[in-house]
Amino acid sequence: WSGRGLATAVAQEALIRAADAGLHAVRAATDEANPASARVLHKLGFREIGRIGGPVGSILHFARGAEG
Repeated sequence: WSGRGLATAVAQEALIRAADAGLHAVRAATDEANPASARVLHKLGFREIGRIGGPVGSILHFARGAEG
C-alpha cells in the first residue's frame, strides 16, 4: 500500500476536520525509523520541533499551526 498517497489523504482530511473544529495548531509524532511518515508530515506543512530518544530509536515530534 505504500506510495499511493493514502496516508497523505487521511492526514489532510484530519487537518480539515481539526480546522472545522476550531483548532489552530496540530501536533504529530512518528518513529524515526518510519521516514515515510515524516515525509507526509513535512508535505502537509508540519515542521519538526523535537526528538525524544527511546530504547530503539527516536520519536520525532512535529507541529503545524500557531507554534509551527
